[in-house]
Amino acid sequence: MNSIASQYLTLLEADGLLMNYLVIVVGGLIGGVASKDHQEMDRVPYFVYWMLVALLATLAVLGFGFLILSAYQSEWLWIVALTAASVAFTIGCFTGRYAVQRSRSAFGTGKLGCLAFIPIVNILLFVWPPEDKRSPRRIHFAKPMTGSVGFALGSFLFLATIFVAHLTEGIVADVAARSSVNDGFQESTISQLVETHGLEMTLRIMSSEIETPITINATIDLVRVEAVGTQLRRIYTVSSPNAGSIADSASFIVGRICDARPLAPILRAGGSVREVYYSPAGSELGAATVMHGDCGV
Repeated sequence: MNSIASQYLTLLEADGLLMNYLVIVVGGLIGGVASKDHQEMDRVPYFVYWMLVALLATLAVLGFGFLILSAYQSEWLWIVALTAASVAFTIGCFTGRYAVQRSRSAFGTGKLGCLAFIPIVNILLFVWPPEDKRSPRRIHFAKPMTGSVGFALGSFLFLATIFVAHLTEGIVADVAARSSVNDGFQESTISQLVETHGLEMTLRIMSSEIETPITINATIDLVRVEAVGTQLRRIYTVSSPNAGSIADSASFIVGRICDARPLAPILRAGGSVREVYYSPAGSELGAATVMHGDCGV
């Protein structure tokens, strides 16, 4: 289950907007088809409901931000992934149902409820006046959902959604910062990737996502990461006047690789890690390749 969950969350990370959109659209189709009561919804209640759904969805994303780091290191990652997909699907269901009801009111047919899932064009459902204000199928709402009071409520929910979205950006940035220095998180994540995508694809993903140069310490910089088959190559430059000593100690390089927990899943899967150190002038100072079993993993 966790491998499937990791694959889904990896898709969200790579194409988050598209993946969520597809799940929401599927939910919208089901919600719209299931809306056979022939009821009609006015503009203001639709605006309030839509903003409420948006706020709840944003709160759900905020919750995922708090949970995702620990979930990747546990056996319940699949619960987070399943919940994320369920929330997106539920949002689609409600949006589809409300859009069909609003479409009946505005255009006399529920078929144009699909406009809710088309960016920019969906504004029509918010502004188009009802075709028949006295329609017997018109849904009657309490006063807070109608008129100027309802518009004020919808506007408040809109501002609340923006506020929560801003908080979510901060949480996501914090999670990204903590995960980048959390060896346990990285090891667990890479293990899931290897299990889901295989070793070679995992190495390609890793090499493409690592932004270089990265300063390791005052004298060593990681300048390039490459994936060659089942081998991960890391290229460094060393600016220390005593850099030549690296060439005399292969154990220095092997020790660095073996001490790096995030690399353990690669070695366990039968891969290898090669590190090469160069001077600023381009001369090789030292290199070593660690393969499965060299570190006892």
